[in-house]
Amino acid sequence: MNFILLLSLFLSQDNAETRRKDLIESEIKTAIERLKTDDDINSAYIVLTELKDYSIPHLINLFRESKPAEPKDDTARLVQTRILICSIFTEIGRTDDAVVDVLLAATNDFAGSFENTVAASAVRTLGEIGLPHAGRIITVLIKLLDSEKANSDKTLKTEIIKAFGNLRAVEAEDKLLGFLQTAIKSKEKTGDDRLSHAVAAVIINALEKINSRKAVEELIKKEYIEEAELKDPFSEYQPISFFAARAISKLAGKDFGDFQGSTADVEKSVKKCQEWAKSEREKKELEERRKDVAEKKSKTSDAIKTVVAAIESYRSKNGKLPEKLEDLKSVSDNIVTKDAWGKDLTYRTPGTGSDFDLLSFGDDNKEGGSDLEEDVWNHDKWVAVKISKTKETLTVFKNAIEEFKKDCGRYPKVLEELTTKPQDVQSWKEGGYISDKALHNFQDAFGRVVVYKTGGDPAKPYDLVSLGNDGKEGGTSDADKDITLADLK
Repeated sequence: MNFILLLSLFLSQDNAETRRKDLIESEIKTAIERLKTDDDINSAYIVLTELKDYSIPHLINLFRESKPAEPKDDTARLVQTRILICSIFTEIGRTDDAVVDVLLAATNDFAGSFENTVAASAVRTLGEIGLPHAGRIITVLIKLLDSEKANSDKTLKTEIIKAFGNLRAVEAEDKLLGFLQTAIKSKEKTGDDRLSHAVAAVIINALEKINSRKAVEELIKKEYIEEAELKDPFSEYQPISFFAARAISKLAGKDFGDFQGSTADVEKSVKKCQEWAKSEREKKELEERRKDVAEKKSKTSDAIKTVVAAIESYRSKNGKLPEKLEDLKSVSDNIVTKDAWGKDLTYRTPGTGSDFDLLSFGDDNKEGGSDLEEDVWNHDKWVAVKISKTKETLTVFKNAIEEFKKDCGRYPKVLEELTTKPQDVQSWKEGGYISDKALHNFQDAFGRVVVYKTGGDPAKPYDLVSLGNDGKEGGTSDADKDITLADLK
């Protein structure tokens, strides 16, 4: 009795399973026919997406059947069927090898309207569901992006770029950066803001998704981060600066604020990013300038050595130094007397602590300076000489100040009162207190105006300061260190 009951139950379950399969097959066949005939496509779409795995083999067959061997036999209905199947694959979300194979093959199917081809639909679907097969999909899409079809079809190109982002296509980083630069140049040439939104913004989003560190260096440039004013953050359209700031925030690990709040909040966030980007650009520009100056100083030093050798050759031949560098042509026809900045080298005889000076005024083309503005010399004896002369100058100024105080009953308010009589004093020395007119510009031996400080400490009513070769307070090298009255002792 129990055996018969169990057998009956088994047969009943088997029958239910058979009926269920038959029902599913029937529903799928009906839905497939509706897709073929454009009859109630919406209901067909719902059924096929609900039945997922059961639908996939039928959809693959229909996709292949709807692609005629001859392009002339292709019709709008067949094209639409293939596009619709791509959408169904996206909705189902399965990434069987067979599905991927069909979609990859469809990336060469350029049938359809300008706004949406089968290829664009296939790429869109691959980008949405293809992550488990990313490697081989990306390889195909990179080749497709280089094709003439992709170059002439903005929709297809946009879908490929979106797919790169969704598939985390780190191997496409350089291509994406190249396309971004092209999009910006195109915008600058045509003035087309829509191109910025349709292409550049999509590229920036893709670069953000693949965590591109290189993108930060590109996006901090003015043409991205400072482009256009913001629109309503919920608007479909935003300028490049919005997408650039948002991407930089993530890629650089900086918290600039809210990019999804009110217009005012987003504007603040973008502004913070713009300020940071400006600072980064300035740092980069300084680094590049340092590198450029270092290279030019090295080349200039080599040029100076070559000219010094020619000067010594001239001295050996003529028993004296040349009066000017042009005289060196008698010993060398090809002598180059310019520095790496293209400026003439300065030749002086007698020199500063040497029998001759040969120098370049460096990047700023002005004598003196340090760091990036440092001059390039043929010797370093000039430092001790200029320090000594500066001390002599400070001594002259100090003595003049003390004499002024003795005659006028007060210290001068400014150094110019040593050479020009102030209106509020009577016993001012005729002709002034500095006899050497060469010092009437109140400059030190480095060619910089001496700083005169008054007030403060009664025990030290004034001080005189030479800011050295660099013209800045402080300094670490002998040439750049400040020289004060305390150094005269």
